[in-house]
Amino acid sequence: MSELNKQILEKLFPGEPPLYDDYTTSMDAAFYVLQKLHSQGWFWRLDSVHDGVICTVQNLKRKTYSIGAKTAPLAICECAVKTLEEPA
Repeated sequence: MSELNKQILEKLFPGEPPLYDDYTTSMDAAFYVLQKLHSQGWFWRLDSVHDGVICTVQNLKRKTYSIGAKTAPLAICECAVKTLEEPA
């Protein structure tokens, strides 16, 4: 399991049994991550760009993170981990 997947499981879904094997490659799993973020007050958006996808999340305090990656699930997961690094 990748470090990114471990961080998502440990910090975003602590104590919950994993529903997916890999959040960084599955759109279903990545949308589950977005649902969790939304339940915590984060709003999200995905943008298609020439070399991949940009995921942007923002909370009501206007704390915003934007991460670009080659795939949508990877961009979502990298952005989700950013929201966990410091208090919102």
